[in-house]
Amino acid sequence: MTTAPPPRPLEPEHLLWRVALGSLTLAAAVLLGSARFFPSADLPQHLGLIATLSDWSAQQAHYEWVPGQLQNVGYAVVGTVLSRVLGSPERGHGVLLGGMVIAWTFGLWVLARTLRRDERVALAAVPLFFGQVLVIGLLPYLLATALLPLVLAGAVRQGERPSALRFLGLSFAVFALFTLHLSVLVFLLPAVVGLVVARRTWRPAAWAWLWPLLPLGVHWLLTSEVLRPTQAGLTGTLAADFHTPLEVLRWLPRVLADVWTTRADEVFAFVALAAVGVACALGWRSETARPERRLVLGWAALGLGLCFAMPYSVGWLFVLNQRYAMVAAALLLLLVPRCDSRRVAAAFAACFAAASLHLGVTASALAEFEEEAAPVFELIDRLPPGARVLSLAAEGDSTSAHAKFVPFHHAGAWARVRKGAIVEPSFVRLPQSAIRYRASAEPPARPHDWEWDVLRFPDAADEAYFDFLLVRELGQARRFGPPWAPVGSAGAWSLYRRTP
Repeated sequence: MTTAPPPRPLEPEHLLWRVALGSLTLAAAVLLGSARFFPSADLPQHLGLIATLSDWSAQQAHYEWVPGQLQNVGYAVVGTVLSRVLGSPERGHGVLLGGMVIAWTFGLWVLARTLRRDERVALAAVPLFFGQVLVIGLLPYLLATALLPLVLAGAVRQGERPSALRFLGLSFAVFALFTLHLSVLVFLLPAVVGLVVARRTWRPAAWAWLWPLLPLGVHWLLTSEVLRPTQAGLTGTLAADFHTPLEVLRWLPRVLADVWTTRADEVFAFVALAAVGVACALGWRSETARPERRLVLGWAALGLGLCFAMPYSVGWLFVLNQRYAMVAAALLLLLVPRCDSRRVAAAFAACFAAASLHLGVTASALAEFEEEAAPVFELIDRLPPGARVLSLAAEGDSTSAHAKFVPFHHAGAWARVRKGAIVEPSFVRLPQSAIRYRASAEPPARPHDWEWDVLRFPDAADEAYFDFLLVRELGQARRFGPPWAPVGSAGAWSLYRRTP
């Protein structure tokens, strides 16, 4: 019996490349997991829900479960379990963020091997993770997207070699994705249909693992407040806003790799992606797994098609189309066939170098951002436990000198994480929330999107409910008269207490 010779350094399977991928992924996971406050706008809201569930025995006096709500529950449940195991919502959520990077890069590596592609393309998955989905804070969707390559790889293997155990695992994965975010299923369902048609695997074992979508979909249609937003107190129409093809082409590069105000992160991210593109061009003619290439092309076309066909917003839901750019870009990476030439190896070495430099830029910018964010924690630490806090940070005042988008817009929600406070604005009011305020603890009603126009607040209703105002203002500070008395200020933040 002869044994296969060990892989040569030029081959994708060589230990050198796997060490490179592992070290890059681990560094990204440690960076995200140890960050005190990554500039992800909605992160404090998601962490606030995790903190509430972690201390449910005390918090259930203020909140109650929404019966039958499954959407977006998965992320909170995983975060809560980790928080209780590790003793802190912040530590638990840090491990969850780091785990998401690992799942994303490992999943793309597994999918590349399954489809006989060059597994080194996973090196470019790390800079892709640091895109607009993370910056906005669509974290349940990001976790679902991180798991998507593993599900696709399992679907391919199930079509080739059906297994009862894999069938059960894929069925559970469908349920898990449903509890995380429906947007991923909008891609997964047609992707699996395309797989079945391309491979002509008509037998039920290849696709019937999607069965949980039927009862879950019916349940969602009958009960979801997303389709009945007035039940959650939202008014207005669910009008859809679409982007033109030219608008989509303009924002595609930006949403893939634009976290920091410096241009360096974008440059290094696109150099890494371009290096993979060079590897694809060099290996294109030597392609032997052409059916797999056609499948990847179909999946990538589906992801890009959703960028063009989906609306940008429907009611309060936004960036519905932009979230698929990350999926499409990752699938385009898989067009690189397995190749062991010197020039392809050099291209992937350049990809690794650029991805490492991208991570270095991210670490440096994150350190500067955390220094900028320190004042809000200084004031939050002065709040008493269980305080009622109105956080006011207009869109123009929510920006950062180091990070893109509006990373401070929901920064007041850290008071919910650290002090068990009731903080507005809150995602508790959104139709997709798993919990609601109890009537006895509910803050004053607000019009939809009121937090983007905070100059009208606080009003008389706020004075009767809230104990504190936490205000961020970059320009001329407003003066708040009685009953609001200043407690202190730090940086661009000010804290006020309601006086009798």
